[in-house]
Amino acid sequence: MLRHHQKLACNAFYWTSFSPERRGEQAVHEFSEELKKDLESLENKGNYQAKYERYFVAWLTAESRCMSSMITGGSKFPVEKAQKKRDAAEMAWAKWREWRNKYFKAVNRQRMLSPEEELDKALKELDKKVIFHESMKACNRILSRKDDTIEEKLTEIKEQYGQNLYELVLKNEAFYAKSYSRSGCYSFEGFVLTNSNARIKGLKDKVVTMKARIIRKEDWQSIVFDGGFIDIQADRVIIKHESRPAQVVIDSLKKRGFHWSRQYSSWSRKHTGNAIHDAKIICGIK
Repeated sequence: MLRHHQKLACNAFYWTSFSPERRGEQAVHEFSEELKKDLESLENKGNYQAKYERYFVAWLTAESRCMSSMITGGSKFPVEKAQKKRDAAEMAWAKWREWRNKYFKAVNRQRMLSPEEELDKALKELDKKVIFHESMKACNRILSRKDDTIEEKLTEIKEQYGQNLYELVLKNEAFYAKSYSRSGCYSFEGFVLTNSNARIKGLKDKVVTMKARIIRKEDWQSIVFDGGFIDIQADRVIIKHESRPAQVVIDSLKKRGFHWSRQYSSWSRKHTGNAIHDAKIICGIK
């Protein structure tokens, strides 16, 4: 895939290798394979190959300026100049590798859900947790009955609450206790229900938070301050400056969790009530 850069690759190692042609062929083969695998793994290839080749060429070009005293001879060898060229080549290599790593990190990053999507997800999860919690309590009530046999109790649990709960009741694990005096089989311990309640409360709090974010976004009006404005876009709180802010402001932005966004050409952070509060403090808005 990079065969058309064969000549450049061979020339790149002319002054650093006893076998520049073989070293160049090796580089072309090695990075052609890497590029091929990268493209196969990318669903949306975009202009990845073109950018990859630009970094490849930049690295080879930097390598072509390097020299080794083992090849050129030690007489009057420009040590300092050679070291600067070697540093430049290593920098070109590091930039290429960093770009590739960041590219795949960005591709594999999970898409951030909108407040509406997060709310819908939280509501569905809340429904499941509440149903499961009430089912556990119902199972304990069945298991605590004195008149029915164990077989009758288990049959009722299986018929009314399904195979999953039935199997959980039968398991002998740390979070289930065997209570012979009450049921003769495994029942859900008190702390299991307490933990379940805590998860339900957490989801309820999240639902309230997401609803508040949606309302705030719908009613939002940009806040103007001296030198810029605060806005909400794509569930991000952004601070847009007319010109580069002072270093003390940049330090404050970073300290409070804001990051520079190339997409918005501004400082941004996930939309929360605290993010808006911090943005106002940074921008001197009371």
